[in-house]
Parts: sequence; structure tokens; C-alpha cells
Amino acid sequence: MYEAYKTTGVILEINPNTHTIIRCEYIFLTELGKDFISRLITGYDLSKGIEPLIERVQTHCFTASNDSIVMALRIAYQRYVQTALPKLGKKLHK
Repeated sequence: MYEAYKTTGVILEINPNTHTIIRCEYIFLTELGKDFISRLITGYDLSKGIEPLIERVQTHCFTASNDSIVMALRIAYQRYVQTALPKLGKKLHK
């Protein structure tokens, strides 16, 4: 099991006009886990910040990899705000 969880990550497809997560894929061993995380995250508006999404994950997801899910989401959010939006000439309106 250790080797299976050695690498983790999340891919978010985000509408840069609305900052809404359109699709989400998290590296999980099971299809059920991938589907659950995707449904939990898809539709979230990143202009509300990352903390409400983190709280949603921590409230509804009880896996051994919760910390890695949270870390992956924080990194993806940071990259979106600091790298993707400036390249697109957009800002995150809170």
C-alpha cells in the first residue's frame, strides 16, 4: 500500500471567468474514491477562497489520505491564483 500512495495529486479544470471548478480528478486507487472526491469538489467557486473547500473535504471525506488531498488542493489553488490567472490577465474577485 505504501508505494501506491507515494505520489498524489489533483487536477482541476477551472472556468477562469467564474472561478468555478468544472471537473476534478484526484489520484486514487479506487474509482469510488475518484468519483467521490470529484463530486465533492466539482462546482466549487474558488473566489470564495480555498478554506471552505478544505472544510468541505475534511467534513465529508474520511480516508487515510485526507492530508494529501488537502495539501494537493492548497497547491492547486495557489498555482491557479499566482500563475494561471496572471497569465490569463484575470484576477480572483472575492
